[in-house]
Amino acid sequence: MGKYLVRAFSVLVFLYGLYGLSQGDITVPAKTGRPVHFQGMSAVLIFMAMIALAIYTFLAGSKYDDKEQTPIIARVALWVFWIIFVLFISVYISKSFLK
Repeated sequence: MGKYLVRAFSVLVFLYGLYGLSQGDITVPAKTGRPVHFQGMSAVLIFMAMIALAIYTFLAGSKYDDKEQTPIIARVALWVFWIIFVLFISVYISKSFLK
């Protein structure tokens, strides 16, 4: 049941990003204070990061299905993790310095 919950989470992250991109404003809740709104290029970059996060969590949910595929999935998951990292840094730079 856990892997299905993780897969459902990845689909929901993708759908939330797709909805926000279609509205032109992706809102990310903050732990404290007001939520962060991403618009324009920042919204596109955060959506790409959400897609990468959805892929990463989907792979993490299916990581233990097939023991032969585990090294390949681990390698792909590592690359996706670095893509997520670069995209979030790009969003921060575009949100902070390119207003």
